[in-house]
Order: sequence, then C-alpha cells, then structure tokens
Amino acid sequence: MSENEVQNTEVTVNPAFAISILRDNVIPDLLDNDTIEILYWAGKNLARTLDSKIEGLPTLFKEAGLGDLRIMKQTTSNFQYKLQGTEVAERFDHSDVKHLEYSLEAGLISETIERTISAYCMGTYSINKNDKSVSIKIHVERA
Repeated sequence: MSENEVQNTEVTVNPAFAISILRDNVIPDLLDNDTIEILYWAGKNLARTLDSKIEGLPTLFKEAGLGDLRIMKQTTSNFQYKLQGTEVAERFDHSDVKHLEYSLEAGLISETIERTISAYCMGTYSINKNDKSVSIKIHVERA
C-alpha cells in the first residue's frame, strides 16, 4: 500500500470495556480512598435525577450498560438483587477482581427504593467471582 492510500480497517467499539476503564482505573486514580463513598452517593443522586422507580430498575440498568439486574428476594427489611450479564463479565475480565466496586449501582438501587417506600435504605454489595456476578443487598430501616 502506498503512502497516499488510506487503509480502511474497522474498529469495533466495546462500550463495556470503556466503562471498565473508567470505573476501575481512571475514577479510582482520581478519587483514591474516597472512591466507594463518592460513587455510592453519586448513585443515590443519579436515582433522584433520573426519578427512577423500583419496577424500572432492570430496564434502567440494561439501557445504561450496567448489566442485567434481577430481584432475588424481598422482605419488609431487605431487598436482594443480582447483577450479572455481559457488561458485568467484561468488568471481571478487564479488571483485577479485588479492585472491582459496585457502589454506584448499590447507591442507585438504595435511593430508588428509599424514595418509593419512604424509609431510609442502605445498600451493600458483594462480588461473586465464580459466576461473575454481584449481589446487592438493600437494608430498609423502618421507623
């Protein structure tokens, strides 16, 4: 090929990989030890901004490229969700599992439930590296 010819190559964009780079490398470098707390509160703020509803969470998560969200169990004091899918698996594949965090997602779900049921909620998550999924538990504090 001569210098004047332009090589036409297709590049496939992988949005999940782009998210993984930002979430698991760039943001922690910027926020350092405050990453988990800031992203949790950012998730809560995002829920308020988007005016999200409990029944719309799975669609919101899918459309936002966060993964497939399923409710596993619901009681008066807890909601348990499982987050998995291609987007989640990509983050597992491109990041060190011990540095993965899902506080943004926990905050988003927590605030959505809090606004819906009018009770204070706090979210936590645990990484399931064997099946490349995340368990998110929302604790409800009722008065």
